[in-house]
Amino acid sequence: MSLQQPIGHAPEGHAAMRQLSVDQAPFDRHDGPAGKTEDKSLAALFRIAGALQTSLDIHLIIQAFYGGLTDLFGACALEYSHHERNLTLAHGILRRHRCNYQLTLHGKALGEMTISRRKRFAKAEILLLENLLCTLVNPLNNSLLYQEALAAALRDPLTNLNNRRAMKTTLAREIELAKRNRSHLSLIALDIDHFKKINDNYGHLTGDKVIVEIAHALQSAVRSCDIVFRYGGEEFIVILNSTDSHGAHLLAERVRKTIASNPVPYDDGEINISASLGVASFEHFDTGKSLFAKADTALYEAKRKGRNRTEIYQGQAGVLESGAGAELCETKTIAEASS
Repeated sequence: MSLQQPIGHAPEGHAAMRQLSVDQAPFDRHDGPAGKTEDKSLAALFRIAGALQTSLDIHLIIQAFYGGLTDLFGACALEYSHHERNLTLAHGILRRHRCNYQLTLHGKALGEMTISRRKRFAKAEILLLENLLCTLVNPLNNSLLYQEALAAALRDPLTNLNNRRAMKTTLAREIELAKRNRSHLSLIALDIDHFKKINDNYGHLTGDKVIVEIAHALQSAVRSCDIVFRYGGEEFIVILNSTDSHGAHLLAERVRKTIASNPVPYDDGEINISASLGVASFEHFDTGKSLFAKADTALYEAKRKGRNRTEIYQGQAGVLESGAGAELCETKTIAEASS
């Protein structure tokens, strides 16, 4: 494991880089005064190391590390960033005198750390700081691995979209926000038409390719604030916050037209694909389950009426719970596309 550090006193952005191998000397004792001061610093290092082992939350780890910095160096500032994760965590205001580190473990980049304060860092303090960074690297790596595992558990491996598990959590959160803010919320359910025939006629690898193309079409058609999920098989869900049924219908139609106008290449030819969509909007009595059920009901009505179309659910409260047929409003009629 190595730390790369520009010497802390040079002007920002112009410091020469040096490499410190902390595998060889994880807790070097500095050349400062011996006795109680050194013992106090070493005790602080082990105390901080213990605190860093208590959580896998990267925010709490960085916060604990910053607390250790202030214990040892007084008023200072910290900024941690990981560009690949689009993550930046900061405590305090960066000052003139800085030490900048690139953190790595067995060749794996763990991000960058900048530590600063008003007062210049002494040589002994820099060595103490590097010893403190040694206590951070493994907990930081464990936290990043934990985040990766969480992200993987909420991602569909084929399309890289959010998966069904992520949808349930996200929908519950969006409904809570819609209730609290009295804002609009809509849901689009999408199902690929005649997908079984595509698998039977062209094979499952081609079926997977069609699913990936639909995912790309969805991502290109929706807004950046919309959240797309692969619910399972050939079915997708889009959550649209601050969007009423009219806006959701317009977006659903844009998605449907995008899919229908972009055949999937196959050998020397193309496969025409289409999708059916159902739209439902949040009402004050809705739960995540009932809102999803309304969109799903509208979707299957679209398929029943010929496919390659959008339907909006307009049922009354209690319709789904009672098992009575939902009233649907036809919004678009288009000849079924062959696949």
